[in-house]
Amino acid sequence: GMVDKALSFLDEAYQASPKSFEANNNLANAYGKKGLYEKSVFHYEIAKNISPRDSTVQLNLAKAYVAANQVPAAKEAYAALLKLDPALWDAYLELGKLYASSGDTANAKKTLGELLAKNPGYAKRAEAERILSGL
Repeated sequence: GMVDKALSFLDEAYQASPKSFEANNNLANAYGKKGLYEKSVFHYEIAKNISPRDSTVQLNLAKAYVAANQVPAAKEAYAALLKLDPALWDAYLELGKLYASSGDTANAKKTLGELLAKNPGYAKRAEAERILSGL
């Protein structure tokens, strides 16, 4: 029940200041918790435009795209995120999963291979290797 209350306050903050990074970022998070992924994407996109170098917002936006079943946008967001911060290892894994699930075997192998080459001690190495072995 607290998410609904938070949404009410955050919506007021957004109405008062639609270009507020905090209002948009927090609204996006709350909408995501409610399963309202299109609204989550909308507000994460605004937050990203306000603070384009914020890797956390970019990661959350990519996840929101996945949740909203906007796979092409999610792929673009993960690729942009990796350009912004090439050491976000989970972003490689998630992008590799997206490529694999959409039948893009070549890019899945490339992305997951790059992850394992750049970070041999990656905590989720077994998952990445399992996906690779299935391609």
